[in-house]
Amino acid sequence: MIYKANWKMLPIALKVIFDPNVTEDLLNEFNNEIKMLNLLRHPNIILLIGICTKPQKLAIITEYIENGSLFEILHRSK
Repeated sequence: MIYKANWKMLPIALKVIFDPNVTEDLLNEFNNEIKMLNLLRHPNIILLIGICTKPQKLAIITEYIENGSLFEILHRSK
């Protein structure tokens, strides 16, 4: 689930993984996403702000971008 929130007056996106069964595959996917966001620095890619790695409370905090997700933009009918 992704939420819009504010952190220090900055709009952020909070991606929370609500899965009571944190498997090794889920952790690997979570860690890969963090690694990619941490490596990439470009004006067209969201900025990683922070993470929460406590079991059953996995979350990724990024800057908030208007207009929805890339998937939504690519699949919207014109």
